Amino acid sequence: MRQPIISCLYFLAILTTCIVSIFINTSPKLVDTSAPLNLFSAGRAYRHVKKISLEPHSMGTLAHKSVRKYIITECKKLGLETEVQNTTSVRAFGDRIVAGNVYNIIARVKGQEGNKVILLMAHYDSKPNSLGAGDNAAGVAALLETARALGTGKPLKNDVILLFTDGEENRLLGANAFVTEKSLLNRIALVINLEGRGNTGSSIMFEVNSENGWIMREYAKAVAFPMANSFYYELYRILPNDTDYSVFKKAGIPGLNHAFIGGMVNYHSMTDSPKNLDILSLQHHGDNMYDLVKHFGNINLDHIKSPDISYFNVVGNWFVQYPGSWNKILTIVSALLMVIILWIGFSRKSVTGKGVFMGLVILPMLIVSSALAILLLVLTINMFYPEYKNFISGNAYNSGYYFIAITAISIAVIAQPLMWACKRFNVTSIMTGALLIITIMLFIFYHFAPSATYLIFIPLFFLQIVQLVFIVKKVSYTQHTRLYEALSLLGAFPALLLLLPMLYLMFTAFGLSILSLITTLVEGLIIVSLLPLLTSVFNYGRYLIVNFAITLCVIALLLAHLNSNFSTKLPLQTYVRYELDALTKEANWVTDGGIDFGNDKFFKNSKTLPQNSSSMLSDAPLYALQSPVMKIIQDTIVGNIRRLKLHCLSVRNAQSFSINFTPDDKIRKLIIDRKEVKLDKGIVAISNVDYYGISSKGFSLTLEKEVGPLNCWIEDQTIGLPDSKGKNVYPSSTIPSHAYRSNTTIVKQRYKL
Repeated sequence: MRQPIISCLYFLAILTTCIVSIFINTSPKLVDTSAPLNLFSAGRAYRHVKKISLEPHSMGTLAHKSVRKYIITECKKLGLETEVQNTTSVRAFGDRIVAGNVYNIIARVKGQEGNKVILLMAHYDSKPNSLGAGDNAAGVAALLETARALGTGKPLKNDVILLFTDGEENRLLGANAFVTEKSLLNRIALVINLEGRGNTGSSIMFEVNSENGWIMREYAKAVAFPMANSFYYELYRILPNDTDYSVFKKAGIPGLNHAFIGGMVNYHSMTDSPKNLDILSLQHHGDNMYDLVKHFGNINLDHIKSPDISYFNVVGNWFVQYPGSWNKILTIVSALLMVIILWIGFSRKSVTGKGVFMGLVILPMLIVSSALAILLLVLTINMFYPEYKNFISGNAYNSGYYFIAITAISIAVIAQPLMWACKRFNVTSIMTGALLIITIMLFIFYHFAPSATYLIFIPLFFLQIVQLVFIVKKVSYTQHTRLYEALSLLGAFPALLLLLPMLYLMFTAFGLSILSLITTLVEGLIIVSLLPLLTSVFNYGRYLIVNFAITLCVIALLLAHLNSNFSTKLPLQTYVRYELDALTKEANWVTDGGIDFGNDKFFKNSKTLPQNSSSMLSDAPLYALQSPVMKIIQDTIVGNIRRLKLHCLSVRNAQSFSINFTPDDKIRKLIIDRKEVKLDKGIVAISNVDYYGISSKGFSLTLEKEVGPLNCWIEDQTIGLPDSKGKNVYPSSTIPSHAYRSNTTIVKQRYKL
């Protein structure tokens, strides 16, 4: 009876490691409003969050103007030289043009020498249907509190600029305007950006510039609570995601980009409110920024680029860094260890060719099978709970239970077949084959993400050493049970410490979207690291592992179901918009998110849109709404080119304006508010123009096309449904969807010029 008890203790050790590695607190302690003035206080910063997040404040809204005035007032209270950059920002994305009337707020903290500038940045606009406490009032508040705390000490050597950007939620328009128009760009040595993709969690430094060696070594010296790893850096390079820092990074300016990503269900939602914001996330945001600006503000910033390094947190704030050049050596070391394991294993007949081949082949097959199982589970969940699709990446309020269910189903699919293979070919042979395939993965990883090589090398190295001991010393489960399990646990620990937090964060970011399938690779590596221990468990019951995993999955799904109802505190996001065609005098309610209990009253007699099978529309009352206007100011023809100067205006003071051209228009040149659009290579015609934050005066548009009529339709968009007059037209347990056109009133007008 003693051995099963010892095995249970090993299992508890693994479980404890899992919990510690995922949930250990890496945030600083809260500093309240009574703290010394030279400290960053989230308590003080939180006051700004509450002022900024009273209501949605996207571009062009009255709330947006109020937030801008508040930030300017607070900067001037701190004695900062403050200016507003009001300009039209224009960006091209293929054949689609995005422009906007932006108001960047720029405040200066003068240094003693002023040769170089550190730019602290956060955007102050929100999504149309979001209060924006985490995204990004927390970032704005952190900047204001940092500036206040800096003012209590002697000036730094370098200048500091606080940039509160506008239009981040509209294709980074504010950051683009600053980079393209401000002359002080050449003096900026470093950018520190704060973002929020949720409302809780550690402030993660997830993006840095290339040639980051010097900056990351200084980062490690500066911050008391580091949270970063080079896997995020490598991953973010290939993802299509952008933040304001993306514009600066493209311009070649080094920087450190921070965000917290917990509570993704609240991202871009009305639930992203001050009361739901984790104040410790705000403290972590601010502490790191304050530490960084004090550190970089007093050192030389002339030469701040050096070869990339590898860096990561092990547990909590234990931060490790080493030269990136070591990764090539470490990869070769793993390859040599693999050769030694194979050579000794075959020479001592500890491993068999069939067993190694089986381990080499079965692991990729099981990872693919696990991905298919997870895909089936995700599709099934979305089928029974279609409302989850209304949230970003399917991150509903009960997502934690689905994380457990997905992990459990992966264990069942991967672990059980591996156990059967180990029983038939012996665990040493299967493990050797599995380690061989992971070594191959290491080489692939080194090629595509060199600075993140540690993520595979460290778990692999420990597993290889333990495997070598098993082979050389001929340690087996049957003859050396305690030693075998102790060594197996030792070999598994690094994988648990490094990979489990990564697995949890990946699921937090990807939720129930198709990207969640990526987690199967990490789960496969974790299960391989536990393979010897799982084999010992297998001896106590052939179906113990699969039964445990399936039971855990069922319990998690049951708990998820019991917590799947929506309420006032946990509201459903629902989608509905009003569209009026001013030419045909037809009006419709439209949804792109399906029909649910939040919007079903608008769609009693719905029909599917012919051009989009996922969209539904229903007849709506005809409200007397003024249509957008496009006036010809000048119309000239030179040769076969027609040049039109137009003025676009929203009579009803909408927040955004769109122009959609037909393929026959063949718009080849476009000037918006006297700024010519630079088209991407290969684009022969412009299809669409979106203009955000349109003023009461409208905007000018000059275009060139072949001689002939211009056929287009224009539309303007206001936030809120018509005739709502500020009233909540949704059930109490629902809120508008995060989608940009949700909860809007759109008026269309067609033109033939």
